[in-house]
Amino acid sequence: MTSFELYKLINNCRENAGESKVRPNDFNARIADELEGDHYETFVVKNPNKTETIAFRLTIEQWFNVVCDVKNGHEFTQCLVTPAGQIKIAELWAKRAA
Repeated sequence: MTSFELYKLINNCRENAGESKVRPNDFNARIADELEGDHYETFVVKNPNKTETIAFRLTIEQWFNVVCDVKNGHEFTQCLVTPAGQIKIAELWAKRAA
């Protein structure tokens, strides 16, 4: 899953839960922070306004770490989506993988 796809899913879940959307720059900063020291793939996307955005290709473990903000391998703080939203994202991931 790319960070673009995950970003859309997260904001959809947040909207459905009555929460505010995550800003794109905050989201990308969070991904870079969560994946620090991990192996991951990035790619550059040219936007219609002639700017460039760095995107990430994420494994299921990596998107889970981003969504749940895993600290020390077990503590979850500052979750981007509710547990119900996390389940929805996992279900969508499973459908894509099938």
